[in-house]
Amino acid sequence: MSVLNPTGDFPQILTSNYGEMTSGWIGHPMASFDDDQQGKISALLARAGHPLSNQQLVQSLTQSSMSTRRIVQVFIADPDINVPLESALLFKSEPKFTDATDQELYFEVPITDLLKAHNEKRKTWLDKDASRKAGKDIALEPAKIRDLKMVVVNIAQF
Repeated sequence: MSVLNPTGDFPQILTSNYGEMTSGWIGHPMASFDDDQQGKISALLARAGHPLSNQQLVQSLTQSSMSTRRIVQVFIADPDINVPLESALLFKSEPKFTDATDQELYFEVPITDLLKAHNEKRKTWLDKDASRKAGKDIALEPAKIRDLKMVVVNIAQF
């Protein structure tokens, strides 16, 4: 699973695969790092405060540099534990054949409309921790796009 664009005004975008294909890695320059080199890269990334692990970075670079056609399904959810489970999933696409990147898929989602409707519901749900501390009912704050999580599931790659 790789994390793409973990900061900013986008939801956290995750990529998940039903199965791993090793043939896509053969001959890719990033695949030639041995364990010692990967360990050094990981240590440098950690010291620099980089949000991605070495494996996530390699997968992210590999996915973004390879032009692939794939069948994907996109999910967007509000991960807040105070949101009822039946309302936490804001968007679920149908499986789709595409050559778009995860970021391009994000722009195909009517996120503004989804978030507006979701935030209307959030006003009616209680923030359990804040309510307990205040001794009175406190409603959830409206979610921002960056509070959401988007998962792109690769069903098949060609």
